[in-house]
Amino acid sequence: MIPLNSIYSDFDLIWRFSDAEKYVQLSEAEFRRFHPIPSDESIKLWNEYVYPSNNSREHHLTELYVQKNIKWPDGPTFKTDDDVVEKEIASLLRKSFPLPDNTTVYFFWHAETCVKTDWGLFLSYWDDFCYPSDDSDVIVIPEFDKAIIYIEDRWHFLPKALGKTIFQHQENV
Repeated sequence: MIPLNSIYSDFDLIWRFSDAEKYVQLSEAEFRRFHPIPSDESIKLWNEYVYPSNNSREHHLTELYVQKNIKWPDGPTFKTDDDVVEKEIASLLRKSFPLPDNTTVYFFWHAETCVKTDWGLFLSYWDDFCYPSDDSDVIVIPEFDKAIIYIEDRWHFLPKALGKTIFQHQENV
């Protein structure tokens, strides 16, 4: 059941959070902590926190990497399929990012698709946010000096200076 609000019904990935038979059904209280961001505002947040660009071809991490506009980390912090059993992910993330559950989190699937939620809700449903085939997930915690990138079962913890984007524009990295 989706709350009667167009912000939810207009959200492309609402099915991940509103179909108990196939995925998960957030409760009414959880939906109050789950805020889809309109596309134009999402792009502004992407430019503020992830990668500053007005070019629509630079709104997806994989595309940025392929175009050699960003330097990618040498290897993941860990892999879901190798290093860690899925049931241990929330615990590992909580240890690596010791934040109160009500800490604001922006979760980007790409520049145009983002939700504002909180750390506790993300940890409770991380596997509904992050699918093994996802290739551009970015988790930004505005008041924290690290960010999380999730791409195809690979988790990267990256430094993020407060007030700066995670990635800077670089030609032919």
